[in-house]
Amino acid sequence: MAALIGVIRGEEPGVIEYEGVRFSNTKKPAQIGDIVVCSSDIYWDIDRGDCFLIDCLLEGAASFKDNAGDVRAISGSDINAAGVYGVYTRDFNVYEPCEASTEALLAAQREELVKITANIAELEAKLADEKTLKIGDYARVIDAGCEPALNTGDIVVISEIDPDDDELTLGVHPVLNPKLVGWVRTCGKITPVEAKAAILAQVEAQFKEVA
Repeated sequence: MAALIGVIRGEEPGVIEYEGVRFSNTKKPAQIGDIVVCSSDIYWDIDRGDCFLIDCLLEGAASFKDNAGDVRAISGSDINAAGVYGVYTRDFNVYEPCEASTEALLAAQREELVKITANIAELEAKLADEKTLKIGDYARVIDAGCEPALNTGDIVVISEIDPDDDELTLGVHPVLNPKLVGWVRTCGKITPVEAKAAILAQVEAQFKEVA
């Protein structure tokens, strides 16, 4: 990779920007993903102010390709690799990313969205299962239909479900009268604790009426 085009040198000292990513000057050795800026005129195919992206490490030395396509290693001397030439550390200022790129942020958000979507699907399936009435569940009658033995609001236990009925008619019996079986159209599933509380409230109401 030749010298980078489009590096922005803003007014903020020690900070440059490239492809939407801000880089800050550092004294640490250059690493892959860093940008180095030449501050010397002694090299062929590298001009003062040229910026290069570190794209690999050769024998531990940060490396880049100069304007002629030759590999340069920031090591101070040639290293044991064919066609690789050394440059001095003192002649290159190192800039490291100080914030994630828009592409990286978008990728992270997309990954998070996939996780959230999967969690939502799992919770929706769990909620649907929790609301699905099964034999033995407690429920509150919402629509008694034409069933004379039951009233809206009665607390019942599901005793039978007709899977062949398009309207899914439910066979139920009141909690306090298990021998009475009726058929209703709509019930809302409740927990045993909620069923107990509702029945106690109904009993309490009856005693208040008597008093």
